[in-house]
Amino acid sequence: MKLQRRELKNSCHSRIFAGFRASVIKLNAAPNTKTTKSYRVSRRRLRDFLEDGVEIHWNKRFKEYELTGDGVIVRCEDGSETKGDILVGADGARSQVCDQLCGDKVKKNVLPFVFVAVTIPVNLEQYQQVHDISSTHGVVTGPTFGPEGNR
Repeated sequence: MKLQRRELKNSCHSRIFAGFRASVIKLNAAPNTKTTKSYRVSRRRLRDFLEDGVEIHWNKRFKEYELTGDGVIVRCEDGSETKGDILVGADGARSQVCDQLCGDKVKKNVLPFVFVAVTIPVNLEQYQQVHDISSTHGVVTGPTFGPEGNR
């Protein structure tokens, strides 16, 4: 069965928020957002592109870094070290690189949200709501659990 694309009355959307009550699904475009076009990208191809010409050390645990006159030395927990021009700290929300760089100057807050993923069977009319908002991503996301007043 082919889905027909139809225009949304509210064209200001880039994310979908879902409200679930019993067996009813209500989809609304996120308020105050600009329309953006979605693209699907192969994760493997993107990673290959980003790695081109860059030396990446996999399966290492960061210990510390030291700035030198001409770059940086990175030491790992296994005792290995490597020298480079720059260090990209892509080690997540509890970044050890950020801890060393900023210390207590930056207050890191973990947001009080939990993401829950579920699969819900929907009929064609319900799926059409998702397709109308994003024809490339059949996933609905939104705040699941949060601070009081935001549930």
